[in-house]
Amino acid sequence: MRLERSEVKIIFLLACIQFTHTVDFVLMMPLAPIFMKAFDIGPDKFSLLVSSYTWSSSIFGLLGALFVDRFDRKRTLLTCYGGFAFGTALCAISSSVWMLLGARTLAGAFAGLMISTVFSIVADIVPEVRRGTALGMVMAAFPLASLLGVPFGVYLANLFDWHAPFSVLAGASFIILIVMAFLIPPVRGHLSRQHHETSVQRLMHFVKNGRYYPGISFAFLLMLAAFTVIPFIAAYLTSNVGVPSDKIYLVYLCGGAFTFFSSQLIGRMVDQYG
Repeated sequence: MRLERSEVKIIFLLACIQFTHTVDFVLMMPLAPIFMKAFDIGPDKFSLLVSSYTWSSSIFGLLGALFVDRFDRKRTLLTCYGGFAFGTALCAISSSVWMLLGARTLAGAFAGLMISTVFSIVADIVPEVRRGTALGMVMAAFPLASLLGVPFGVYLANLFDWHAPFSVLAGASFIILIVMAFLIPPVRGHLSRQHHETSVQRLMHFVKNGRYYPGISFAFLLMLAAFTVIPFIAAYLTSNVGVPSDKIYLVYLCGGAFTFFSSQLIGRMVDQYG
């Protein structure tokens, strides 16, 4: 069940994508008090800034499902990641809440299809017997983002201003994009296995097949529950509890530390027990 060396190299790069994407998304939340003060907005407009990313991600992800299987997955990934990096760079130079809203919407539009392509590549290159371990490694990027990326981003925001962490993140994303272009091989196996179906017919296959519904419903309810609460944790702790804004990173640090180990463990258990 050990991952092969060639698989580890690709999984590591995919985890880097997951890391930068997660930092980009999660970073907005601990910076809530800074954004509210900088733009003189309340929780309602801040929630719009956060939700614009996910709304855009879901809408364009659904539209992308109509044509994404027609292309080499590497090409799709590079295109989406490039668009994501550009959207993040626009966040770094935003000077108003509406410009930031547009930049977040643009980054989210590419992020949704980008992450689904990451998981598709894992499924294509890693045999089923090792897939849980591989996905556990990719998902470990999420707690690492809370463990390392978010505290560092909050530190930069407090040291300079909120533009700084997005500038660093955009720069790192462009570097990873260049490395991926050389190290990730083409992923075209699915092109030779495609059936003669239209895009709408392939999409309707999932709509009509009830066995997908429990998994989709579970993911939907999990995200609904999480992001009803998570975006306002930082604002609540600073405004209601009195936690200094420069100490908020500790919440994400502790949560990320636990999740990093649990994601690895559960990934291996999936391969071992089913």
